Amino acid sequence: MKSRISVRKKTNDIAEGAPESGIQSRVAQLIEMRNLNPFAFAKKIGAPPSTVSEVVGGRRSEPRATFLEKILLAFPEVSGDWLLTGQGKPFRSGHTATVLGNGNAVAQGQGATAHATLADCEKELAACRAQVQGLQELVASKNETIAALRGSAK
Repeated sequence: MKSRISVRKKTNDIAEGAPESGIQSRVAQLIEMRNLNPFAFAKKIGAPPSTVSEVVGGRRSEPRATFLEKILLAFPEVSGDWLLTGQGKPFRSGHTATVLGNGNAVAQGQGATAHATLADCEKELAACRAQVQGLQELVASKNETIAALRGSAK
């Protein structure tokens, strides 16, 4: 429970406009923004809870690269620039995305990041429409062939 209190304190300091002291405070802020406690955060990123507590509590001068990588893999919506340097916004634009089976992302609500821009989606939609039109033409051609074969068979 002590870690949860320190997470709230650090996040409130940041929200009030205090300068961020480093990656540790941004990790604490991320935990708070995701409404997690340090244990749940550790489980989500696949790190030992003690490591998260050490980072958030300031007992570790700088987190290791593997720890940061785990955060960015577990939370793809988080801006790597923000996490590492404090520059920019915590989340990439769009805030949420659902990744489809084909690897494409579709934006939804708030909470994660959209991996595709509106322009990207419009291009993909146009390509899909062209593909559908091509398939419809192919079906029409096949139907004509079938009709011709049926006519010649009589």
